[in-house]
Amino acid sequence: MGSTENTSIAPPPVSLMLEKSRRLLRIETVEARTGLKAGAIYQEVNAGRFPPPRQLSPLGKATAWDERDLDAWIDSRPVAEGFLPWTPLNAKPPAASPTPAEKPRVRSRNGKLIGRPRRADRATA
Repeated sequence: MGSTENTSIAPPPVSLMLEKSRRLLRIETVEARTGLKAGAIYQEVNAGRFPPPRQLSPLGKATAWDERDLDAWIDSRPVAEGFLPWTPLNAKPPAASPTPAEKPRVRSRNGKLIGRPRRADRATA
């Protein structure tokens, strides 16, 4: 019996438990998280305005983004203030659809009215 040595492992510090796990995200997920298309993402990477991807394979063909880098980039984006839905400057309110009595009847090439006469037309005929 001799030794009363405690062999249990101590729990990690709370700061490590609260830290987000480190994940690598492929381009499809990066597109979904940022709202940017792949072409725009790669343009921003080349311009130095977006975090570069990490190389997954020895040849560099498989790449992914560190989730923490991506989250930091998202957090660095300014908040859109005073955002209003886009409307053209010359926008007119949508016109109400005309009632059947207001709709003009269509005439054929020989000048005869096409379609079934409306009640107002039948009353005057």
